Amino acid sequence: MKTVLIVFTVLLIAGPLLAVPTLQTYIQGATAGNVGDDHDSWFASGSGPFDLVLTGAYGPKTTKIKYATLVVSVPQGQTGTLTVNGANLLTNANTAIKSNANTDILTNVSGNDGFSTKNFLPANFNSHYPFQSNVSDFIVFDVGSFAKVGSISNYDADSGIISPNAGIGQSKTFSVTATGFDWVHFDIYAKITDKKGSRWVSTWDINPGSHDATYVPENGNNVIPAPGAILLASIGASLVGWMRRRGLN
Repeated sequence: MKTVLIVFTVLLIAGPLLAVPTLQTYIQGATAGNVGDDHDSWFASGSGPFDLVLTGAYGPKTTKIKYATLVVSVPQGQTGTLTVNGANLLTNANTAIKSNANTDILTNVSGNDGFSTKNFLPANFNSHYPFQSNVSDFIVFDVGSFAKVGSISNYDADSGIISPNAGIGQSKTFSVTATGFDWVHFDIYAKITDKKGSRWVSTWDINPGSHDATYVPENGNNVIPAPGAILLASIGASLVGWMRRRGLN
């Protein structure tokens, strides 16, 4: 009886932890950790193109994932170049709340191509760092819909674990090039339709703060720590917090 209770308890605890969020962003080869105020994200750096993975997962009642939109946060006031091959730059974010681009961010695109605040986004979205209006400007790309076509992975930066075959949906990979910015941060939102009883209910959703990604172009000395340094920093922060709680500092 004790064994059964233990197994049931483990399943009860582990179940929510293994759940795949509806939306995720991930950079191929990235390392999970904390860099500055950016916590529980996937981090990568380099000087050339990199592969950005966007994922849409279908829950048991999900029927559609439409109008998927990539939001790229860049340091407020900075300019640079950004190319997302296969995605369309949106200067009118009419997939959510209509709003015209009001700031010129990209030096490889003419005219206003970005947004200085998050007012074009649904108000119920989370506000994880650096996805904040007082920290970032925003560039928006249309990445289409996600279909229910195969198995997908769970890219959990909170645990640092990538779990293959964790859900059903679709993953899309885009080749991205970014220069000139201190960092570029990736989130994705979409319109999710679920069947509730005899009704279909549509809501806008965005990835959790633990399933996002940040890329740091190698501009001079501007480069993120090596994976080992990120891990040590995370362990150190946890140890300091534990010592404070125990009154040992």
